[in-house]
Amino acid sequence: MNVARRTSRPKPQYATAPTRGVFSWPRREAQRAIIAKATSRERPDVSSRAASTAPLVALLATCGFLETGYLAALSLTGHSDQVACPLSAASCSTVLTSAYAYLFDTIPLSLVGSGVYGAVALLALRRSLADAADADADDGTTTAGGPLVYLSTLLVSTSTYLAVLLATKFSETPCVWCMTSIALSFGIGGSVFAGLPPRKREGLLTPLSGVFAATVLLLNFTLGSPDTANARDITKLDYQNPVVTTVSSDRAMALAKRLDAAGAKMYGAFWCSHCFEQKETLGAEAMKAGSFYVECFPDGWERGKQMAGACLEPLNADGRKLEGFPTWVIGGQVVEGDKSVAELEKYLDEAAPTK
Repeated sequence: MNVARRTSRPKPQYATAPTRGVFSWPRREAQRAIIAKATSRERPDVSSRAASTAPLVALLATCGFLETGYLAALSLTGHSDQVACPLSAASCSTVLTSAYAYLFDTIPLSLVGSGVYGAVALLALRRSLADAADADADDGTTTAGGPLVYLSTLLVSTSTYLAVLLATKFSETPCVWCMTSIALSFGIGGSVFAGLPPRKREGLLTPLSGVFAATVLLLNFTLGSPDTANARDITKLDYQNPVVTTVSSDRAMALAKRLDAAGAKMYGAFWCSHCFEQKETLGAEAMKAGSFYVECFPDGWERGKQMAGACLEPLNADGRKLEGFPTWVIGGQVVEGDKSVAELEKYLDEAAPTK
């Protein structure tokens, strides 16, 4: 009997994915969904925080624009000495007519400040008017390269420099306009920085520090000399000999005798702050005993009036002319600026004998 041989039916081949792959795909999708959801929740918070500071920045910048615009108008028309000041008009005008109020001794600092305040106000207003859909757009407000961040830093750095000047050079002449501008600048800088996301704050610390340092360095070299502090918008000054209050040391008295013996001269002006500081260094007794000081405006200062004849003559054999105050001439050597007792003694030691 023929028995049919059973043959095994081939098993169908199914294309199966590895077990790990079957479960890993939905897991990854779930993780992505969670991350997307968390991100979508965070973004509105950042945008709303940035947008919430923009109206305040716009308000402060507008106030700064109006304030500096008023001061710039007075400066450009030559009426800075007539500025309205709540405390004392004299104190405000002393600062605003000084050389520290001008860049390169020509451009009113208030004019530049007005332009910066105006730019900040426009940028902040644009940001505050943006709707929620455009809140994350790169409008230059909260991004690392945004001009608003750098302009506000420019205001803060400039105000910091001016605050130091007010505290050191004009401590007895408070300027309400100046202090108001400083407060507005710091308010703008703090508001803009507060509106930045934490990560961008950290990333901006280094570049903003560079902007701060560069601004201070630039102001240090472009603001005018304090010796012209009272002679910009004033046409006439009556002569008033400043009273030296310091007491001369024995060393200063001996120096005064050496200066007279060497034929040294100190050329100065009664309104020059550095000249007065030099006199304070030597003391009242030394200045009274010595004959080395030459006043270049003995009859007062008036616009267009020349200095005294002795101050117009060449200072040495090289024909060097007087360019600033105070200026020392010791043994034919011309030395500008106020000097210490030790420095003057050194110049005397180096000077060639005079006939």
